Amino acid sequence: MVDENTVRSGNLFDFATSELSQDAFVCWLCSRWDDPDDTVRAASQNLLHAMLGSDDPTPVRVPRVVRQRCHVDVALLTEHAGVRRIVIVEDKTGSVEHDDQLRRYPERADDLFPGEPYDGVRVVYYKTGPLVEYARIADQCDTILGLEDIVPLIVTPGVGSPNAILSEYAEHLRHLHDRRTMWRSRPIGDWDDEARAGYAEHLHRRIAASGWPGWVLFEKPDTNSPRGAHWVVSLGNGQELGPHHVRAFVGVEFPPDRIHPDWLLRILVRIDSPGEPYNRHDCGLTPINDRRGFTSRRSPVAIIGLIDIVPDTPEGRAATAGQLDEMVDAAIAEYQAWCDRNRPEGGEDR
Repeated sequence: MVDENTVRSGNLFDFATSELSQDAFVCWLCSRWDDPDDTVRAASQNLLHAMLGSDDPTPVRVPRVVRQRCHVDVALLTEHAGVRRIVIVEDKTGSVEHDDQLRRYPERADDLFPGEPYDGVRVVYYKTGPLVEYARIADQCDTILGLEDIVPLIVTPGVGSPNAILSEYAEHLRHLHDRRTMWRSRPIGDWDDEARAGYAEHLHRRIAASGWPGWVLFEKPDTNSPRGAHWVVSLGNGQELGPHHVRAFVGVEFPPDRIHPDWLLRILVRIDSPGEPYNRHDCGLTPINDRRGFTSRRSPVAIIGLIDIVPDTPEGRAATAGQLDEMVDAAIAEYQAWCDRNRPEGGEDR
């Protein structure tokens, strides 16, 4: 659906938002590796060097480009510093990787450019939408380029370019980036859905990089719910808890985008053992803290307790990302301490 702001902007890429449109742009830009226009050539070389993971300033040549071949979005035959490589690009806007496709791509290299000699294969994940799958795919590809990575490569040389294609795409990315990074400079009460996604992505990467010993996920579940989807960062430690040896995880949750509850963010502990008892009392677990509510609700992922909440009040709406980071850190510590108090004798970590 095209909204009023899109019509007002008149930007081609605010209308052409599909992955096929973005495939076409990536193919076009990489094919312009020696373009006479300085801005186009700079953006092309920036992107190609990032895909190759190289700091060597020697220009990258791209003698061949193919699209939608052998179930691959984009494939490049590159030549750089005397080495010929095939670069396989998985391009995404809002969808996620599926069917373990990234691991299988190198097996298709021979069929992408038949008869062409090459020295190696690189798999690149290029995504302008929120990287909900970052932790899952980190070991499945050579380079992950999210919006934060793409902006300096393309927007910096592209905004104001005399080339209309590059200029429009760069402006589209800049606008998207401004919305998604609003959380850095504005309080939570000013955030739209893109800003909430941007903060959730930041939180996911921050926890994943912190040395957290368990698992961490970033997702937008319930996308078909009439209430709308909501951004969630979940993490768990795999510890068994209580006499039933259940497991529990933390959910840092934003409200669904089609309702307006009395909270802006909440941090809950939920059961991570389908088919097990539904509430804390049935699980034989101690209270997480002295907060009331959220302790007996029945649902497929039952809520065990509330650790913290940002209410939709003037004070809550003034909360900054830095304060939320501190709240999440404290909640993780409280969750871990609660798990340790409820570890059954002989319990295992998995």
